[in-house]
Amino acid sequence: MNWILWREYRQHRAILITGAVLLVFPYLVVLLGYASNQLQGHASNWQTIQMAAEMSLMYSQLTLLLFAGSAIAGERADRSAEFLAYLPLAKSWRLAGKLLVAATLLLIIWGVTLGVAWTLKGPATSALHETQAGFFVMVAAVGLALFGVAWLASSLLSSSVYAVLAGLLAPLLLMVLFRGVDTMLFAQQRHHGALLVNVGFPVTCALVGASCFVAGTLYFLNRVEP
Repeated sequence: MNWILWREYRQHRAILITGAVLLVFPYLVVLLGYASNQLQGHASNWQTIQMAAEMSLMYSQLTLLLFAGSAIAGERADRSAEFLAYLPLAKSWRLAGKLLVAATLLLIIWGVTLGVAWTLKGPATSALHETQAGFFVMVAAVGLALFGVAWLASSLLSSSVYAVLAGLLAPLLLMVLFRGVDTMLFAQQRHHGALLVNVGFPVTCALVGASCFVAGTLYFLNRVEP
């Protein structure tokens, strides 16, 4: 397993480094702003930290998207999939390595964000936390769609670029679809339209993402390489 994890790290090193930058960058911007305010004698607003956490979470979804798109298709692009097919290594172990890396990314991204949100629980109002909860649910649903569709495309294709593009387009197309239905059917009933978009969209994203992830996993395990 150690060899598998080390191989996954080497294959996705650029993505992991990019992910670290995307995760930390918003906080660095806030830290620089805080230092500037301190030097100028201005008070710092804790809400900027909340904004940094939200931006960090959204940017980090791109890390999961890039990893999912490259996880399987990247092996075909560099021909390592053919090499691995000749090794006495079960595909289930290769899959376990990829999923362990993905789970680690997920835990780090959400752990940092939720940790910051919990730290801000004192100064924040209950209304703000209700807004945060809705934001977290939406990001999680969209992130699942990004990851799941890219994972399925990666299992089917030999191009990481196309797999990432498929994952990126999926929630965008779903949002266009829901906005179109909202405009056509609920133009005069804004409450129903908001319910459709705010509830129907994330639920659909989650279902699509989960379904595509399962389908991609089964296809990967049963496909004969190359």
